[in-house]
Amino acid sequence: MSVRLSRSARIAALATAAALTMAACGGGSGSTSGDGALKSVTVEGGNDQQAPTVTIADQPLKVDETTTSALTAGDGQSSTDKTWVSVDYVLLNGRDGKVLEETYKGDPVPFDLSSSQLIPGIKKSLTGQKADSRVISAVPPKDAFGDQGNASAGVEKDDTLVFAFDVRKVLQPLTKAEGETVKPKSGLPKVTQPDGKPATFVMPKGTPPKNTQVQPLIKGDGDKITKGDTVIVNYTGALWKNGKVFDSSLKADRGAFSFQVGAEQAQVIKAWNDDLIGQTVGSRVLLVVPPKDGYGSTGSSDGSIKGTDTIVFSIDILGTI
Repeated sequence: MSVRLSRSARIAALATAAALTMAACGGGSGSTSGDGALKSVTVEGGNDQQAPTVTIADQPLKVDETTTSALTAGDGQSSTDKTWVSVDYVLLNGRDGKVLEETYKGDPVPFDLSSSQLIPGIKKSLTGQKADSRVISAVPPKDAFGDQGNASAGVEKDDTLVFAFDVRKVLQPLTKAEGETVKPKSGLPKVTQPDGKPATFVMPKGTPPKNTQVQPLIKGDGDKITKGDTVIVNYTGALWKNGKVFDSSLKADRGAFSFQVGAEQAQVIKAWNDDLIGQTVGSRVLLVVPPKDGYGSTGSSDGSIKGTDTIVFSIDILGTI
C-alpha cells in the first residue's frame, strides 16, 4: 500500500530515470551535438517555462547503445549514482521525430539516481553531469522499454527514444534524520527506527485521536519546508489498531520517495500534503492520521487500510529537490 493518491503518467516516471547535466535555459539559437548518431538532432530556444524546439533531421534515428552529448556545460554540482536530480525534458520518438512528452509547463521532475528502478538509458544519460547543463541523449530499446515497447506511450519495440534534458538541480540528500532529539508528548505511538530498515511501532491503548497529530521526534537544522517544495523522504506506515506495517520506502529496492507538498492536486494523502509544511530538512516526524486525513471512509483501494483505520507514519525528511 502506498501513501500516493495518484501517479504521474509521464514516460520517464513510468520507467523512472537517472542523472546528467544540462542547461537551465536554452539559448535563442539552435545547437546540435556534432556527435555521431546525435548529429542530426537540433535543439532551439526554450526556458524554464517553455520547452525548446527539438528536431531530428535524419529519421529514423537508431542507436545500439545509449549515446549522450552535452550541448551546454553547466558549472553547478556534478551528479553521481548517489544523488538526486531535477530536470525538465522533451522526449521524442527517434522513428518519426514525434514529441511524446515535455515537462516545461509544470514543475521539474525529480529522479533518484541511486534507484535500481530507474531505466538504464536515462540513468546512463544523466549520471556524471553538472547542474545547469543541457544534454541530448538517444536511448535504444534495451535501455528503455525492451522488446515489448510501450503502446500506451506510443513506443514500439524497435524505437529509439531521444531526450533533450535541462538539468535544474543536483542534490545529495541525507540518508536519515539528523538533528536534536525531541521528547514526544504522552499518549502517542513509540517509534523505533533501525538504520536502513522500516520503523517499528508500539501503539498506545485506547481510542485514537480524532485529529491528525504532528510530533517531531528529531528536529533537523536544514531548510524549512514551504508550500510547493518537492521533498525527499523515507517513511514507514503502520495501523494504529495493531501496529502492522503496511508500507515503507525502506523495504528492499524501494529507495526514498519524493512528492510536492501543499499541491492543489495532491499527490499524497491529505496529512502528508498539509502537515509537513513548516517542518525542517533533517527532521523525523511522527504523524497520527485519522481516516478523514488519510484514505477517507472508503479506505485504501487494496483493502489493507479500512475506512475506520487510523494510520501512523514515521517520516525522515532527507532534502528538497
